[in-house]
Amino acid sequence: MESSSSNNNNNSTGLPKVGSRFESDGSYGTVKFVGTLQGFKPEGTVWVGVEWDDIKRGKHDGVYQGIKYFECEKKPNAGSFLKPEKVSQGVSLLAAVEEKYGDKKYDEENMYVLSVREQVVPVQFVGKQSAFDWYSNLSKLSILGLPGMKISHINPAPSISSCITNVTELDLSSNLLFLWHDIFNLANQLPRLKLLNLSFNKLSRLSQEMVHPEKTPFSQLRILVLNNTQITWGEVEILNKILPVIEELHLVKNGIQRFEGDENNTTLQTLRLLNLETNGIDDWVSVWKRFHYLPNLESLILNDNNLKGIFVPPSDNSGLGFSSLQSISLNHNQISSLETLSVLNKLPKIQSLRISNNPAFAGMRTYASRLLIAGRIASLKVLNGSDVSKKEREEADQQYLRDIHIEVLRATSNNDTNNNNNAGASSSDSEITQITQQITSQHSRYAELVEKYGVPEITLQSISQSTSEYVMVTLCHETGEVRKKVPPSLTIASLKHLVMRTFDLLENTEPTTKKEVSLLYLDPSLKKQDAMIYAEPLEGDSEQISYFGIKDGGLIIVKSE
Repeated sequence: MESSSSNNNNNSTGLPKVGSRFESDGSYGTVKFVGTLQGFKPEGTVWVGVEWDDIKRGKHDGVYQGIKYFECEKKPNAGSFLKPEKVSQGVSLLAAVEEKYGDKKYDEENMYVLSVREQVVPVQFVGKQSAFDWYSNLSKLSILGLPGMKISHINPAPSISSCITNVTELDLSSNLLFLWHDIFNLANQLPRLKLLNLSFNKLSRLSQEMVHPEKTPFSQLRILVLNNTQITWGEVEILNKILPVIEELHLVKNGIQRFEGDENNTTLQTLRLLNLETNGIDDWVSVWKRFHYLPNLESLILNDNNLKGIFVPPSDNSGLGFSSLQSISLNHNQISSLETLSVLNKLPKIQSLRISNNPAFAGMRTYASRLLIAGRIASLKVLNGSDVSKKEREEADQQYLRDIHIEVLRATSNNDTNNNNNAGASSSDSEITQITQQITSQHSRYAELVEKYGVPEITLQSISQSTSEYVMVTLCHETGEVRKKVPPSLTIASLKHLVMRTFDLLENTEPTTKKEVSLLYLDPSLKKQDAMIYAEPLEGDSEQISYFGIKDGGLIIVKSE
């Protein structure tokens, strides 16, 4: 049964409005109902029905004694009925400014710090008068940080413009704002505003009728942060019309999964950074269609989504686009193919990539995956937050060239095998050339790498032999260093035993007090001082050392515990 008063928008003094935001005991939510509950004694008692942001605070879905008073939109059973005095409706912006930046009285007799022995040491407030003068003169403030101040509404004009008119950066995250009318009112009163953070304010729906492009309230705004505000992409497009100079747009965790737009859309032309983390995006084509033609986009952040790859849509002849893109972040997606790396290599200005925690690199050691990725993207300078060194670049390029050559050798060898089985003849030169061209055409860097390093002098026989030969490594312990030849088939458990014997770590120990060792591997292309950054832990006692790509000249660092 539905309550006839479930949508009552009470304007009585002291009572919140339906749709407004509130705070209670440190938790936030949205007011969904204000009125009486049938059957509750004494009659006439006013209750506030709320939907909590934190579902754990909820008790029901707006139902009391079988009557439904409101619906929980986002999460079922996130509702409660509260007494009005438990609902904080927040404060105005200027009240929050005064609370944080206004002239406060300090009791210097009670100003102290605790020494290392927890003794009270009195301190003197140096520069007290100048500090008070500064904060008392709010018009001088250019940066305001007001997160979590329970701001629910904006003072009408010209209250703000006459008090804090010089503000250029404003952080209003985690407050109780919900009306776009308030946001536009604020922007009109702060004409110098360049950065605005509204994250974690559950904003109401934005319609086309609320926006008037000719007024451009955000005429100077460069950075807009709207993380976790419930904004939709359709609403972002409406906002774009009044963001003439926007350079950074942050839209984390809004559930935006699809984008619409084409090259005739003239908004976002000044955009340099777009942050779309944690939105559940699984359609790269949608991302590509809306953003690939933006002329100034330098950084695209797509971490924590569900993208399976980056590619050029086959139905489009305009190429990959993203002509200015220098950095792309793809951590924690579902990328499973290395083809994505070849596509990224086509970006003319790409320099930085984050792509950790994707299925394509599952089970790979960090340094091995770095070589694989860097080798496929020629212009890459920063990978997963670390610089690609000159040595690393050379090794990555040569490893990639070697991998391509091995792929060619195996493909032509398999073709020979098939021919011998079918007709008793080996592949012709033309067949080998055709197979080689087919494979190398899939690797855009092949010609460039051959010109730089030449064709690798390896054969299938040498590859086969290298897997069975011993490798020379240096075992490094705090007591010294020892060179050892070990087979690639040696397990980590056996290597640990070898290490413990080599450095007398087994001597005079009881089974109950047996020492343990941990091993790290440093590639021979790296210097010993790089160990803290690049050394790989050798974990998994049953794994063979070949799994970790251990090479001649490699360093095994031994840490005894």
